[in-house]
Amino acid sequence: MPSLQAPHRVASTFTELVARGLGKRQVLFARELTKLHEELYRGSVEDAAAWLADHPPRGEFTVVLDGGTTMGTGSSAVSAEEQAEAAAVATAAALDTAAAEVATLVASGLSVSSAVKQVAKASKEVAKNDLYKRALEEISEASPDVTAGSQS
Repeated sequence: MPSLQAPHRVASTFTELVARGLGKRQVLFARELTKLHEELYRGSVEDAAAWLADHPPRGEFTVVLDGGTTMGTGSSAVSAEEQAEAAAVATAAALDTAAAEVATLVASGLSVSSAVKQVAKASKEVAKNDLYKRALEEISEASPDVTAGSQS
């Protein structure tokens, strides 16, 4: 399952994959494809997470996660459940990162709406509506008075 990851997001994605028990899965990731500093890495998700901890990510990453094997068949077919789990991990990591970026922009004085638009446009991996909902949740958790005052 291929996905694109921004440098500030890729390490947390691999950490989350390891936490969900997918650390033994094989992965290939490429950094800066077709550019001067192109790099390829092949190995397990656990090893990739360790490598990223030692080498600060720079540039865009293309990540291809092995689907694993289905039980009892030995084939490399990917079950719908495994695909959904891997996609959910990548989406959750992207949403977490984007929401943190929105919070930073809001703290610097930008409106929530403007911050969400800016981050969603730059991210392209996160739906603007999902990001807006998440940003409001985080803001209300951080300062309950803000949402309570706006509901009157």
